[in-house]
Amino acid sequence: YLGRVRVALKTDAVGRRIAIGEFGGSRVAYRANTADEKLLAGPKPAEYFDMFEGLLLPGDGVIVDVGAHIGTFSLAAARLVPRGCVWAIEAELESCTLVEVNLALNGLQNVRPLRLALADSNGTVMLHYAPGTWGHSTVARRGAGGEVVPAATLEHFLDQNEIDTVDFGKFNVEGAEFPILLLSP
Repeated sequence: YLGRVRVALKTDAVGRRIAIGEFGGSRVAYRANTADEKLLAGPKPAEYFDMFEGLLLPGDGVIVDVGAHIGTFSLAAARLVPRGCVWAIEAELESCTLVEVNLALNGLQNVRPLRLALADSNGTVMLHYAPGTWGHSTVARRGAGGEVVPAATLEHFLDQNEIDTVDFGKFNVEGAEFPILLLSP
C-alpha cells in the first residue's frame, strides 16, 4: 500500500520534496520547506485534546476531523479511540494523499481518509488555493488556482456513512465552518 502512495507523491506540480520525520509520537510525511514544517513545529496534536478538561472519549468513539490537512490531528485522535473510528476529511488531493501515507507509516486501521469538502450543498465545489500548502478555502479566494472537489453537507456525510453520534469534531476549513454547521439543511 505504501509503495503505491509513494509513487503518487514522487513529484508534485512544483517539485516539492516529501520528507518523513517524527512528530508527536508518529512518523509523518510532509512537504519539506513549506508551511507543513510550521505545523510540525507547533503544538502536538495530542495537546489539543488537553484543552478540553475532563474530556472522556469512549474507546469505541467517533471523531470527525474536517480539514485534516496531512493528518497529524487524525493520528493523535486514532490513539484515543482505538476501537472506534476517525474520519479524516480533506478536500485537497495532495494533502489527502499525505493523510493516506501517514496512516500507512503508522499502521493505523481505525482512520478513514476521505477526499471531500463539507459544504452547504451536495455536488462539487471549487477549492481555491492559498499560497503554500495550507489555507485553501471553498468560500474565499486567497491566491491563484484551485481544484474542483466533491462536496457534501454534514448531514449527507453522516447519513452516507451511517454515523449516528460524533463524540468529537474538529473543523479547520478556512471560513467554511459556518456554511457547514449553520446553513446545512
